[in-house]
Amino acid sequence: MLEEGLAKAGLNAKEAAIYLAALESGPSSILQLSRKTGIKRPTIYEMMPSLLRSGVIAQTAKGKRKQFVAEPPEKLFEAKRQELNSLRELLPTLEAFRNASIEKPDIKWFQGIENIQEILWDMVSNTSVKEQLLAIEGQFNSIYQKLGDEFFQKLLREKARRNLESLTISTMSPQELEKTVRDAPWSVGHQIEVRLIEDANNDFKLNFFIYQDKVTIISALQEVALVIENKILFNSLKLLFMTLWKTARETPYRIS
Repeated sequence: MLEEGLAKAGLNAKEAAIYLAALESGPSSILQLSRKTGIKRPTIYEMMPSLLRSGVIAQTAKGKRKQFVAEPPEKLFEAKRQELNSLRELLPTLEAFRNASIEKPDIKWFQGIENIQEILWDMVSNTSVKEQLLAIEGQFNSIYQKLGDEFFQKLLREKARRNLESLTISTMSPQELEKTVRDAPWSVGHQIEVRLIEDANNDFKLNFFIYQDKVTIISALQEVALVIENKILFNSLKLLFMTLWKTARETPYRIS
């Protein structure tokens, strides 16, 4: 029981046995400690410097012979208390160091139309009105058809209610954009400014959204979404978006 208690205090089984033997016997030689504990002398010789440094055992002398004595139990308690106090003093510095470390991204994978709808609803309903939603839309018609006319109208009504501004880069051609507006006139306005980039081969099939320190990538055709929450990634892609925005083709659909 004593050895188990000392093990919880930081001593391994052999260290605890040596300490208890020295505590019971008083000043002892390595040979005496070996006989009492059953631990081989070379092992005790090897362990003794560590026990001396930690203050568990003290060294004395009887004539020319070295002897070792256990420190009083209360001294062990005091040593542990000082260790805890030293660690407590370091806590603010350690915490600051932890906060300064690179933030690990929070990555979540979703599948299914209902989950994608929830992601977009969170984007519109929880993003601060002081921010702008940034979007790069590839094959807008595919996500529109998958999520449905009713959902999109509800989503944009909520966006308009909150007066939330957004910048959208679309891969549609000017003709495709005009047709979309004719078919769904409610899809523009709502504090949305649209610019175009050319995708003649129709290769860009994803939808990117940059908001709330998050980057969300949606594949409507596959009905999957990846949400990554990470400040470094958010800031980096926001910078890339604004660089692309400057070169994108302006349209009549601007923030009023």
